Amino acid sequence: MNSSTNRHRSLRIAAASAVIALSAALTACAAPVTAPAGDPVVVTTSSTTPAPPVVSSAPAEEQAAARSSSAASVSSAASESSESAASVASEASRAAAEQAAAAQAAQEQAAAEAEAQRAVAAEAERVAAEQVAAAQAAREQAAADAQARFDAAVAAGNCTDAPADRVTECVGVVEDAAGDPVPSGAELADGWDGTGVRGWWDSRGWVSEETAARAVAAGIPVGGDVPNYLRCGTICGESPTSGEIQSQNLEQQEQADTGQTTGG
Repeated sequence: MNSSTNRHRSLRIAAASAVIALSAALTACAAPVTAPAGDPVVVTTSSTTPAPPVVSSAPAEEQAAARSSSAASVSSAASESSESAASVASEASRAAAEQAAAAQAAQEQAAAEAEAQRAVAAEAERVAAEQVAAAQAAREQAAADAQARFDAAVAAGNCTDAPADRVTECVGVVEDAAGDPVPSGAELADGWDGTGVRGWWDSRGWVSEETAARAVAAGIPVGGDVPNYLRCGTICGESPTSGEIQSQNLEQQEQADTGQTTGG
């Protein structure tokens, strides 16, 4: 009995000693190894201990410098982008200003042309108004002259008796160039047919014998205004007809053209 007990006690003591030795070995492996200055450090670890993480050996100053350089590059790129945007904006502003100036110039040109057209139209209206006024004055003067001739003929007894409405025609010439008397108003009232009439004055001028005969035959009373198409013209001692004036203009034009051709 005692021998068995002693044997068990010895086993327990041996186990405890083994545990203590193992613990001491593990503690020695985990402790840092200090080497002399200048010698390389060789660290050995147990196969059961994990490897420590790899730590960069670059100094903190170099990392800070790299970060600063990167920030400077970003800032430079941002500055260049800002300058480019400012240049684009300036070019757009210049183009807009040029377009506005061109539009303003076009508006001013259009306004000037419109003003010139208005001035031309106003001048044309003024000239037309002057022509109308001159024509009206000529008509009024012709009417006054005709009235004066009528009154003189009435005073001379050369008109038919119609004082109420004064619509009868009056002989405007008392004698012709040969001194022959013109039929009086009484003779006209008796049915004189116009034979031998020596003519009269109307608003267009002298009415010759030939023209007077055609006028009376056409139903125009003696002393009345004779239209141009019934007139004899300069061949009968009258003012030129429109046809004669046109012929004269054509002749003058032909002479001018001939002179230019000969001179050339």
